[in-house]
Amino acid sequence: QATRKVLNRIMIVLAGVSLIAMTALTCWQVYPYVLNNPSTWSEELVGYLFAWASLFGASLITGERAT
Repeated sequence: QATRKVLNRIMIVLAGVSLIAMTALTCWQVYPYVLNNPSTWSEELVGYLFAWASLFGASLITGERAT
């Protein structure tokens, strides 16, 4: 039980950090378009962060339903 609580807390933190990073990167993506200098890597990173946040969230929900 203690290990499960620690892992759940880690996944919650990672999912939250990835959501905050996605929000910041998405806002930052809009700014270079105003300057006609868009970044190519930030959109790809947002996609990866979205996938990981979804996986962490699905894992947390599945764990909650199992108990």
